[in-house]
Amino acid sequence: MSGSTRKGTTARPRTKKPVNRGWALSPLAYRWVFIGGFTLAILVGLPLLHALVGEVGAILVGTFIFGFVVGRMTKGG
Repeated sequence: MSGSTRKGTTARPRTKKPVNRGWALSPLAYRWVFIGGFTLAILVGLPLLHALVGEVGAILVGTFIFGFVVGRMTKGG
């Protein structure tokens, strides 16, 4: 019977499930994790880079990475 409707049934309202964000960090905590990761990368990465490509290469790559990080930290809204 096409077009027939069930009588006595009503649609249940959808329940809103809580969103699981895993490791949800506040913006301040996220910034400090970023700074800690950057510091660790500098302390390990620059000596390793210096050993692999030499002094000039390490300076150039370090300058590029520092510029990228400063740009990310000072980006607008």
